[in-house]
Amino acid sequence: MKRTLSLTVAFLLTGVIAAAAPKPVSATGADDFTVGEYGLVKYPNVAALCPDQGIRDVYASCRAQGELFQKARAHAVDSRKLLLIGYGADWCVWCKVSDRYLEGAVSKQEDGSPESKARLARNLAEYVAETFVVLHVDSDKKAETAPLMKEIGAGRWIGPEVPVFVVLDPRSGAVEEARLVEAEKPASAGYVGYDRVLVLRELLRAASAVKQGS
Repeated sequence: MKRTLSLTVAFLLTGVIAAAAPKPVSATGADDFTVGEYGLVKYPNVAALCPDQGIRDVYASCRAQGELFQKARAHAVDSRKLLLIGYGADWCVWCKVSDRYLEGAVSKQEDGSPESKARLARNLAEYVAETFVVLHVDSDKKAETAPLMKEIGAGRWIGPEVPVFVVLDPRSGAVEEARLVEAEKPASAGYVGYDRVLVLRELLRAASAVKQGS
């Protein structure tokens, strides 16, 4: 009985692992992107592509932005996901904070119990990983990136303020802005962040909008 049970469990685990394994991507190289704790695929892999930039930099200004976009779009098509494009810069605090939220990181300064914070962070990170390939586009390279954003239909949302987030269906070309609104506390609290419930709700709305526009 124990042997049969063990074999059954082993079989089920094998199935789960196989189902969770990433599908091969034909149009991209492994160094182009990173895969996070929850399976989040994120472009670019700054550490590999731009080793001279800081470890927490997320915008690879040393790389051709158009090339990164094409690779991320191909990856999204192959994995049947949407593109979540963050238009920002490495000098922008909110750009980096938003990146950490999408990854599922939790700050000690956030309100709520450790359990509730971890649950909300996991819910958001899992949804992002399942739904999107995330691409960071460097706003400091405006000569290259402003025309790129205009070409995909997102030019009307680009202005002096960053970050700007847009959701793009790489198959149909439908695009929608995702307004991720920051939630600040007094400066004395030393904290900046987002309301994860509102972020998740807005990403759900934007994803639904581009799917309906497909």
